[in-house]
Amino acid sequence: MVQQMGNYVDPKQVWDGLKTRYLGIDRVRMTRVATLKRELESLWMKEGKTVDDFVTKLRGIASKVRSVGHELEEVELVKRLLDSMPKSFFQILASIEQCFDLDSMLFDEAVGRLKAYKERLKGAEKTEDTQGGLLLAS
Repeated sequence: MVQQMGNYVDPKQVWDGLKTRYLGIDRVRMTRVATLKRELESLWMKEGKTVDDFVTKLRGIASKVRSVGHELEEVELVKRLLDSMPKSFFQILASIEQCFDLDSMLFDEAVGRLKAYKERLKGAEKTEDTQGGLLLAS
């Protein structure tokens, strides 16, 4: 940096050069944050995918945003998570939105509730399959 600013004689020139250099870095950083936020907004969980896989993608983008120097609020992550769920989660999403304050809900709590719902659905499907098979056998 000293070599790059060595051409300037006046302190004002040095200051202006530094300001221009770091203003550019801030612009690049803000552009990167905007790009990552758009990526976050366009992220949707597809039917048949696991909650864990989707959360991994979501956390990956949040980590990239943090590495650029911008912190995502917990509320933003929770709302993005809930808004990104497929139709098969609509019942639990409605329940979560009605029964809990989303502004104070932790991201991990929301993930846990979605995973518990999915596990309950799996258990119900296994029970239906077993009962259906027995019904046909008799």
